Amino acid sequence: MLNSYKILLAALFSSFALTSETYTVNSGSYYYTPANLTISVGDMVEFVNDGGYHDVEVTSGPELLSLPPCSGPCTIGTLTFDIAGTYDYICSIGSHASNGMVGTITVEETNTTSTSVQVIHNSASPTVDVYIDGVLSVEGFAY
Repeated sequence: MLNSYKILLAALFSSFALTSETYTVNSGSYYYTPANLTISVGDMVEFVNDGGYHDVEVTSGPELLSLPPCSGPCTIGTLTFDIAGTYDYICSIGSHASNGMVGTITVEETNTTSTSVQVIHNSASPTVDVYIDGVLSVEGFAY
């Protein structure tokens, strides 16, 4: 029975592990698409050059980040956003930014889930109750 208890807890906690996502922003002749993107802290953005010579330079935000230029089609690179906030970025090559090659990434705090486990072990039939965000999700799991 103790193994059943361990399996339940392992499955429960692994299902709430925080994972990061990877988003793609394409670039080309005076564009980034999507030009506006909202992500969570810890997420990554891959910048793909569809053609031409482009870079990525964050001009305002909690961190000033940049990726070197490449001549496309190519992958410019990937940025990881670890601090919440608004990041404005441009292509700093020639007059690309003034011709509209700009974008904004909004990084939001990661939502967290509160999980608690109540173990009732002073009975002839011990059980486990599991609460997720204060709501009883698994009741009376015998172990």
